[in-house]
Amino acid sequence: MKKGIFYSILTIIILIPIIMLSVNYSETLRGYGTDIGSNVRLKSGLYFLDSVNEDFERAVKIVGRRSITACINNVIEEGKGLDSAEDSIIELFENKTLNGTPSEIMDYNIYDWINKSDAIAMKRGFILEREMKIVSVSMEDPWNVIFTIELNIKLKDKENLFSYEKNLTKEIPVSIEGLEDTLYILNTGGKITRKIAKQEDNLIEKILDGTGGNGWNSGISIKIDDPQSLSDKDEKVFINATTDSSYSSFAGVVTMSNSTSLQTTYVLSGSWDSVPNNTRIVVEGNEGEVWNIENLYELHEKKLYIGGEGPSFLDRLENKLENSYPGAGLESLVDKNEMAEKMGYYNDRSNVDYIYFNTTLLNIYRVKGMPDKLRIDEQHLDRYGVNNTLSYA
Repeated sequence: MKKGIFYSILTIIILIPIIMLSVNYSETLRGYGTDIGSNVRLKSGLYFLDSVNEDFERAVKIVGRRSITACINNVIEEGKGLDSAEDSIIELFENKTLNGTPSEIMDYNIYDWINKSDAIAMKRGFILEREMKIVSVSMEDPWNVIFTIELNIKLKDKENLFSYEKNLTKEIPVSIEGLEDTLYILNTGGKITRKIAKQEDNLIEKILDGTGGNGWNSGISIKIDDPQSLSDKDEKVFINATTDSSYSSFAGVVTMSNSTSLQTTYVLSGSWDSVPNNTRIVVEGNEGEVWNIENLYELHEKKLYIGGEGPSFLDRLENKLENSYPGAGLESLVDKNEMAEKMGYYNDRSNVDYIYFNTTLLNIYRVKGMPDKLRIDEQHLDRYGVNNTLSYA
């Protein structure tokens, strides 16, 4: 009697996770019942399938990124954009070829991985069959190519102790960060390259309001006990509760005291200490405002990217100057100094990359605190956080 109760409890313990798995999977599942051995085998098979599905997503990310890289290599070698980035990526992903020609960097395709994992299943006493169909390659955000894949999965035990079948659709993101931006390569004849690295969206931020004078200036904020020992004061903004005329050699001063004797740009505010240390700022004395422009400056100097209205990564593979994927556009700022050094530049154009590479001229503005050659077109002022205070003709 006790043995019967024991086995009943054991059977229930084994069945509960199996039933939960069947509910969560919403699949066709046959073979589980009261036989403990069969149920243990089924449980083992379903957990094995979980690990296989996780590996499948990793494989898609690896093979997908390799396929995208092969497309970039083709654009560089051919010197022209792809006819269809989506079709090219799918062909490489499935066949290791581009326009029917084998790619040197595609060691394996997604089916090679599927066959390998199916062989592992066989060694464990399972028969695993999968039919895969790529529905699309697209973009939903600026930083990932989305592989949408339909799968039909069949798993059974060699001894026919159970069978399992499920249809599912997976949307698997493949990161593009760190990959080459072909828009620069194609529009500079290969003289300038740029890899995609992400900048945070908060490009410009007003730090404080107050009163001030002596125009505007910019520099790196400095909070230090002995500021007079610093070199290059004309590139720094001194931040302190009290100041006097001896600090006029700084690019600017943010303070709480009355600084009318200062000969440099200044802002007076009781919130002076809210200015972060060692940060690129604009001191707008006439408006009594202090602005943090660190992220915008880094966007330009470090050649970073933000999401925007520019062409998506897939569009850039086709050398398009417009975006085909709403919400997935990319933008960066052209470095005109780099352009001048390698091929000449157009100073009457916006630095926003896809606008710069377009021949259409727009109204453009300088930005306080930014490099002298930088210009932002009128339609992008809001996107880059540049208001009337910070822009000028």
